[in-house]
Amino acid sequence: MMRERQCFRCGKVLDFESYIKNSSLKNEEYLTELWNNEHIEFYCCHCYCFKIKYQPNLDFEEYY
Repeated sequence: MMRERQCFRCGKVLDFESYIKNSSLKNEEYLTELWNNEHIEFYCCHCYCFKIKYQPNLDFEEYY
């Protein structure tokens, strides 16, 4: 069962199918593990782009 997800910044509901489609990783099993991990938060596409544009010096690991 997939965990319900909301954007860490704005609270927009995220859906797993869009996450899979937009991910640069193609291993669905690994992506499912990330999605269901309670220690990882995700951003919607809009907030992710905002974060990259206005805070470009953040560590890459913050996004995984």
